[in-house]
Amino acid sequence: MIISELLVNDEKTGPAPAALMSLNMLIVAEGRNYAPAEYSAWIEEAGVRDIETV
Repeated sequence: MIISELLVNDEKTGPAPAALMSLNMLIVAEGRNYAPAEYSAWIEEAGVRDIETV
């Protein structure tokens, strides 16, 4: 499985392009960008192991 996404860091403070995109999504679409740890938790819950973030 490959997820191609502009990720914010686990503290949700950057990098700047991802944080700004997250702010834009929050204002426009009531969404946000997610951190690698959030994706990993969801994927592990589905039973996938050996997750790698590049």
